[in-house]
Amino acid sequence: MKSIIIGAGPAGLAAAHTIMKNGGTAVILEKEPIAGGRMLHYEQDGFHMDLGAQYVHPGYKTARSVMEDVGILDQLVHFKMNNIQMWRDGLWAYPKLHGSFADKIKTLRWQMKFGLKGLWNIKRIFDYVNARIEMINEANTDAFRDIDIEYFADYIRREYGEDVLEYFVQPLVASLALTDPENIGLGFGIGVMWAILCDDNAVLKYGTATLAKSLIAECTGESRIMTGTAAKRIVMENSKVKGVETDQGFFEAETVVCGAQAIKTLEIAPDLPAPMRQALSRVAYAPAINVVVAVDKVMSARGSGGGNLPRKSGYPIACILFNSAKSKAMMPDGCDSMNVFVYGDRCEEIMKMSDSAISDTVVKYLQDVLPNMPRNILFSKVARWPQANYIMPPGSAAAVNFMRNNHYRDVEGLFLCGDYMYTGSYESALSSGVAAAEAALGKRKTI
Repeated sequence: MKSIIIGAGPAGLAAAHTIMKNGGTAVILEKEPIAGGRMLHYEQDGFHMDLGAQYVHPGYKTARSVMEDVGILDQLVHFKMNNIQMWRDGLWAYPKLHGSFADKIKTLRWQMKFGLKGLWNIKRIFDYVNARIEMINEANTDAFRDIDIEYFADYIRREYGEDVLEYFVQPLVASLALTDPENIGLGFGIGVMWAILCDDNAVLKYGTATLAKSLIAECTGESRIMTGTAAKRIVMENSKVKGVETDQGFFEAETVVCGAQAIKTLEIAPDLPAPMRQALSRVAYAPAINVVVAVDKVMSARGSGGGNLPRKSGYPIACILFNSAKSKAMMPDGCDSMNVFVYGDRCEEIMKMSDSAISDTVVKYLQDVLPNMPRNILFSKVARWPQANYIMPPGSAAAVNFMRNNHYRDVEGLFLCGDYMYTGSYESALSSGVAAAEAALGKRKTI
């Protein structure tokens, strides 16, 4: 079987991998000049830098399975999330007692700012999330349907208070979802908190791009990736797919796997049936900028893996990650690189600036908040993500679930996949890509 796949991000690459694994061939159409999508990577002067996805969480079963398929599972390195510090009123501290005696004193000072009631409420949040771990599935959001009826911020503010929202929940949510709790549903909020609060995480030794490179390398011969080839329209006739129009011409196909984001899918598939369009129209994304800053100093020397800044700090930074704490193989000895995620209301304004202006602005922020930040940097790399993350506002999970279960096959030969199908993570994209390919191969009816 020969398939046309739209998008060479995690979903499209996973779909191609699955099709080829089952003896088929696939042509991937990718509008960007390079493949990888959210697994995009950059290398310079011995530095390996992830520009998008970073971690392999415990729930990332498909990612681990695909890594095993391509022979890189042994490159996973354990990473402790509890070495990420949090900022409040100029004080950096670990949320839990951790590190040196001085670090533990800082933690106690940070905790005291919440008062006894606030600390009790933080414990209640841990208990609430841990009690719902079984409902969290990175490749399915069916369990979210009954609770995904209000915004996460409304729930936290009502149940745990404003202070806990602003200085605990909000910075944690922003660090992973790249948006604020006011924009996401309760179900998604629980999933984000679980991903942050669990400590059994991992990274790939040389970055997430190792997975992207391995999947891209599989596409040889009849199966190939056509970069710089944008899909302009998915052509359908009588609820049956005919092929894909591009600037390079028309690609006829009996099966099309569309791994584009929901917004793009609506644009290139204007003839989708109403139930499918209605579900995709409920999907929303948050913009973000990832600025990677390289320095000739090990920023994690004192044990910290980085930090989360609350919006109350006034800085439009969700989090700062020290890559030496993830994997020392990602940079030369004695050096470090930092992933700095710009998000929120000021993100779109900053995104209009030049790369050098963005870099200068972010470095100034770092020098303001990090006491050990060098005055000079080696270099920086700016990655702009206008639709960085699917943020799952209330009702969107239910709408997508209903489409998946009842209208996924409304167009014969068309199989949708992408981060929005499940939880918005790149695991979600990989899982839906595998499932869409299996549906195209006749191995399943829905995904």
